[in-house]
Amino acid sequence: MIVRSFSDIENTDRHVRSASGTWESKRIVLAKEKVGFSLHETVLYAGTETSMWYANH
Repeated sequence: MIVRSFSDIENTDRHVRSASGTWESKRIVLAKEKVGFSLHETVLYAGTETSMWYANH
């Protein structure tokens, strides 16, 4: 079992922020952990425009 909190993820390579500053994503479970799925929390900031493409979803 994997137990992780958002505070464990913040300011690590799992906490990704866009160069444009319009979104951020916290990667909670990754495919490389081989649990059969990945889980991310992605926040798009209000008042911004972001073009996103999830190629493998």
